[in-house]
Amino acid sequence: MNTLRHCWLLLLLISCQGSEPVFNDTNHQTVKLSNLKGQWVVLNYWASWCASCYQEIPELNALANDPSNQIVVLGVNYDQVDSGQIVALATQLGIQFPTLLTDPGPYLKLNPPKVLPSSIIIDPKGRIHAQLAGLQTKRSIETMLTS
Repeated sequence: MNTLRHCWLLLLLISCQGSEPVFNDTNHQTVKLSNLKGQWVVLNYWASWCASCYQEIPELNALANDPSNQIVVLGVNYDQVDSGQIVALATQLGIQFPTLLTDPGPYLKLNPPKVLPSSIIIDPKGRIHAQLAGLQTKRSIETMLTS
């Protein structure tokens, strides 16, 4: 487990594979993992068929849109459909935070989540702080970050 955490840190700084992965998102932006250093990151897996995901998304929107925190929320479509479908589904679900068009899990040596929604919390140093399965709220995530 310690090796996995060390690899996370390296991935966020320079990538374990020698070249830094770059991801495109639904806002037509590129996301470099090293640019997230110094911020909390919530990597949230969702699917259009997941009823709990529909309930959680307004909470994540509130978290992502709160200017008082240093939290970056990034979505990942669990079904790994094509980019046009991801954009349409994100709109359908009311997602206001960027959703990556490619799952970063393989680059980060993560197994696919077994429960949806599921969130990976990465601390400002690039280490896994928590892996959360099931419905979360803005408050539950903020509370967990301060504990």
